Amino acid sequence: MLANFQCNRIETAQMAHTSITSYHEQALASSRQKAESYVQSYKDGEELFKVPLTEVIEEQYYIYQEACQHLGGISPAQNQ
Repeated sequence: MLANFQCNRIETAQMAHTSITSYHEQALASSRQKAESYVQSYKDGEELFKVPLTEVIEEQYYIYQEACQHLGGISPAQNQ
């Protein structure tokens, strides 16, 4: 599930660094980090949410995909 958190073809060196770009870069990193943290907590036996873990991870993946697209990248789902 976490393997899908990939954003390809982002050229940060050529990207204009604006506040909105910074926001999307932060969302990209944060959503993946949260998903990894949630999975690890689940493995450790902690129940963080009343909804299934897959729903929580899917929400973080949606945020990740949106940030990837706004940065001009391509997520794995788009490559297929």
